[in-house]
Amino acid sequence: MPWRAVRLGWHWFFLGQTEKPAEKFINRDPHAWYGGLPDHCAAEMFSDYLAARRDPKVVHAVCEDYRAGLTVDRRDDEKDKTTGHKLQCPVLVTWGKHDDLPDLYGDPAAPWHEWATDVQARELDADTM
Repeated sequence: MPWRAVRLGWHWFFLGQTEKPAEKFINRDPHAWYGGLPDHCAAEMFSDYLAARRDPKVVHAVCEDYRAGLTVDRRDDEKDKTTGHKLQCPVLVTWGKHDDLPDLYGDPAAPWHEWATDVQARELDADTM
């Protein structure tokens, strides 16, 4: 994994912890954790964003998703890889033109060819928060 990916991706491992749950830290000051500025989306969307990030149940759900990625999802992926199982449905991989995903990892669609039989890729002229 490229060093920039490790430096910028530390949150994957932080949010996935079970022994010292991230929820306690995040819920103390959600704005400091999530950040975000209202100029990145419509006002009504930003108010929904603010409400969601202040909801401890939403924070817990986000952390559980990361935990699954480090546990049960990984086990299932390894099983699929070992047995040669691939997705048979079309897979569309998208990323924002102004995101740093390709700089961090290379071609965003490349890993999906290992997991699916029909992969298409599109760069979207989209911004990131």
